[in-house]
Amino acid sequence: IQELEDSRAAAQTQSPKHLAPSTSGHVLIVEDNAALLNSVVSYLRKQGLEVTSCSEGRAAAALIEADPARYRLLITDMNMPEMNGLELVGYCRERGYPGRILLISGYLSDEQMEDIAAQGVSD
Repeated sequence: IQELEDSRAAAQTQSPKHLAPSTSGHVLIVEDNAALLNSVVSYLRKQGLEVTSCSEGRAAAALIEADPARYRLLITDMNMPEMNGLELVGYCRERGYPGRILLISGYLSDEQMEDIAAQGVSD
């Protein structure tokens, strides 16, 4: 057991810097479930990140339109009314959004999976 604990400790202290999670930058999160949105925003802020949140895709699209380079990471739910997450991804790409995008969902249909793959979104 001691040997296992020693190897875990060594791995933690010797992990490459480029693999360490970043705790800087501005995150835009889009989620229509208020409880989940508040929970994720709270967690990210505790990690030291600056966070802007929206409850629907069109509001996030307006923020991206105003300043595409402002957000280092966009986290968006897939299933939202009016503008879904995949539509938001396309919108951001068309406007030259340079950050990373994380598309999340509690459930995706086979059709949605095909649409996502057709847009070149990787898992």
